[in-house]
Amino acid sequence: MSCNTFGNYIVDARKRQGITQEELCFGICSPGTLSRIENGSTIPRRRIYEALMQRLGQPVSLWRLPISDVDMELYGSLRHAVQCMMHNDWEKGEALLRACRGRERMSGNSRQFWQLMGALLHAHRGGEPDAVLQELESALSVTGRRVEDSLYHKCLLTFEELLILNNVAIQYQRKQNYRDAFHMWDQLKTYLETRKMDPDEKDRVYSMLLHNYANLLRVMGQWQESLDLCETGIAECRKSSRYLLLPYLLYCKGENLKQLGRNEEADSVSVQSDNLFQLYQQDCSCKGEAIPIIL
Repeated sequence: MSCNTFGNYIVDARKRQGITQEELCFGICSPGTLSRIENGSTIPRRRIYEALMQRLGQPVSLWRLPISDVDMELYGSLRHAVQCMMHNDWEKGEALLRACRGRERMSGNSRQFWQLMGALLHAHRGGEPDAVLQELESALSVTGRRVEDSLYHKCLLTFEELLILNNVAIQYQRKQNYRDAFHMWDQLKTYLETRKMDPDEKDRVYSMLLHNYANLLRVMGQWQESLDLCETGIAECRKSSRYLLLPYLLYCKGENLKQLGRNEEADSVSVQSDNLFQLYQQDCSCKGEAIPIIL
């Protein structure tokens, strides 16, 4: 498929949604770069391509753009680093990120990714929530977003923007500012359920947000509401065949069942959760905590 065909696809998707070039590319690339992509004279780099497609709600997997061996190796290393952090091996994840840091060509959304990673590492080391929040807000501003803005903007959020907002809610919870954490996760849940987006992209974050929202409600003593969200998250894991969050959701479900006096069910669910933590070789020491990142 020619580059010009891809450019036409971007133009058509953008115009159907009534989005200007400036709105689509803000913080991702310059309007001039987007114009060259749309007229077929430039092939976008991987990060720019993914961010544009995510904002348009189009499947990232739809097009196969040429990627160099060096970029493929870097992409694999970054995924490995994030995977280590997901499995609570932060030391190895940080080492891999450090090895990758100087190898990536910087664009707006590249800077956003690295600022997000820095904030996550700072939070893991016990950084004060207010300081981590400042770093997350700085990362979000790279692509023109603000924490207090409504999520119901005609442009979709990119995957990194969703992760940043998820971690903003985590820091609110760390501060015991449950009202703002509740508001953020409630907005994110509604956003994912109502906005047009690539199903694969939604699957990457939806179960994580449901778990974090359910975990907050459990901490707040809203056990039935939390249980209902756990059930939705468990069903989502099964539907999407993405099971990494399943043991966390089952743990949260078991804790809610205990509080509701349904002890026999709680014991059964807790055994399932423990078995899955072992099966997936996940560190169960962080169960009952919010999940900051997911692939």
